[in-house]
Amino acid sequence: KEFAREELAEDKASAILTAVPVVVTRAICDFFFHRSLLGYDQVEKWWSETKATLKGDEQLWQRLLEQEGMLLRRIDSGMEDVGNGRRNYAMYANFGGSDFEVLNLLNDPPQGDDALDIPPKLLDPILLCVHEVSQMHQRLRKLRDGALWRVVETAQGIHKELQADDAVAETPWQAVSAAEGVAALLEAIRHERSEDDIAGSDPMEGALAVMRRLELLAACAAELTEFAQATSPACSAGAIAALTVVLDGASALNEELLAMLDDPTEEAEKAWLKMFAELLGTGDAGAKMEEGMAALPLKPDSSLEAKPRSARSRLLKLARGIQVFLSDGALRAQVVAPLGEPPALEADASPTSGGLSTASTAASAPSSPSRRTPA
Repeated sequence: KEFAREELAEDKASAILTAVPVVVTRAICDFFFHRSLLGYDQVEKWWSETKATLKGDEQLWQRLLEQEGMLLRRIDSGMEDVGNGRRNYAMYANFGGSDFEVLNLLNDPPQGDDALDIPPKLLDPILLCVHEVSQMHQRLRKLRDGALWRVVETAQGIHKELQADDAVAETPWQAVSAAEGVAALLEAIRHERSEDDIAGSDPMEGALAVMRRLELLAACAAELTEFAQATSPACSAGAIAALTVVLDGASALNEELLAMLDDPTEEAEKAWLKMFAELLGTGDAGAKMEEGMAALPLKPDSSLEAKPRSARSRLLKLARGIQVFLSDGALRAQVVAPLGEPPALEADASPTSGGLSTASTAASAPSSPSRRTPA
């Protein structure tokens, strides 16, 4: 005060005193604005990461949109409004004009009773700054203390509901019936009942028909091996082992068929049928196939678009058909019927083959299955 009295001229002191309330007000606004700005950056980062996580679960996100779609739009709109306020503050916090204009204003301060008040030209920008600070604080508080927590609570509730649904719902693999699998497999190997009737009458034709069926069966097994490996190599070990049995067995059997074509005798046919029964009719390949397919982490049908869902459904039906083929002697006999009936080396004891003989007989030609996987 003494310094100002002795060193500053009265008109100079008046100009500086006029600027004090403006500078103080701006400093207070800056303090609260930047504190709110820090909170906005934290909320924006958290919401961006949380939203990306929620969208990663398509089923959860769709349900959340159905239940809280309006609130989600309000959050995005609120974030945008806060961002606009951030830009507005920088525009308004300029003391009402350029540096030259403000300097001229301070050099010509108001006189009389208004000498210590904020000049009218500076008052409007200061009020706008105060308004933007207040708006940012209020918007952030509404987002942080209300809308965001409500979305989080709703998402948690939906997640629990989905977990409960998954616990009781069938997996895509379990939803494929034996009849569907048998029908798909017989269609894939181009099974025709008329070919089954040539057994004993034309060994050459019978051998060629069976050879073609085994080649197509091996092609199905190869395609399913790629599918299982692409889905989860770690979980599909059992299924891949079972499919390898089919691939190796079909290859060895077709080599023997080629040799048999040089001498298509009844004894050669019986020897081949016995080899077929030994390679593909014994062991636990069917049980391994069931265990491996059940272990695959398959997404629910509802989370897939129509085209990939249909493609996966076809593969699952083929896999079920091969699982039945490995477990059920009736279906295996149907595949090689053009050459005759393979000997029953041992009863089918697989826990997954019970009742499948009826399914394989009923599906000797593609028909409407009793149960369908969602397309």
